[in-house]
Order: sequence, then C-alpha cells, then structure tokens
Amino acid sequence: MVEIIKPLAERTRRLYDSLIERGYDEYKSITTRHADGYHGWEQEAPFDKVIVTCSIDHIPPPLLQQMKPNGIMVIPVGPPGAQHVLKVVKQKSADGAISVARSDIYQGGRLSFVPFTKLEGDTIRGTHSGR
Repeated sequence: MVEIIKPLAERTRRLYDSLIERGYDEYKSITTRHADGYHGWEQEAPFDKVIVTCSIDHIPPPLLQQMKPNGIMVIPVGPPGAQHVLKVVKQKSADGAISVARSDIYQGGRLSFVPFTKLEGDTIRGTHSGR
C-alpha cells in the first residue's frame, strides 16, 4: 500500500499491526509506504494487481510498467467529478509484444474521486493531472 498523506500511512500501518497482533495473519502480507503513488513502488514490483483509489486524467506509465504480464489495474480516470472506473489489463502475446486492454467497469457511469495528488519533497502540491 502506498499512501501520500504521512499521518494516514502511519495510522494505517498501526491498524494493520494491531490486527496482526490479534491473530489476523493475512495482514502480514501487506507492506506499506509513505510516498507518491503515481510512481508506484519499483522495489516491490512487478505486481499482479494494482488498485488506485484517487482520480487522474491518464493512466500513470510507471504503474503500467510495474505490472506483471496479465496484471490487472483498477483506476478512476477522467476529468474532475466525472471519472470512469477502468479495468486495465496488461497483456503479453506469444511473441513477447505487450498490449494494454481497457474496459469501463460501470459501462459509462461516472463517479467522483479525490484527485491524484503530487508529492514534492515532503509537501503535497497540486495533482498529477494535465500531463
């Protein structure tokens, strides 16, 4: 899990640790990091699945690059207040060519998510939209 808001990342880690202490061992497999999620987590890649919970106007290239072949990403994409939730599948053909298939999970339905903010140093500043 990558979280840009440091107090939220710390709170979430404490919550997972308290669940582990109470015997919920499935939370042991969750690794957390305070960082800008736009850049993914190259040291932990490649990923089978990526879930993005904030909106952006494009699919971040680092997240696609860090997915395994046949990996799946779910991401809200679109302008502020009118995102489409996309299922993005990275496919690798027999000849090694990589392609990306996108489908709209809600068949055109629009939702509103918080924006994909940008971390500059230790400060959240602006968004990654408009690239």
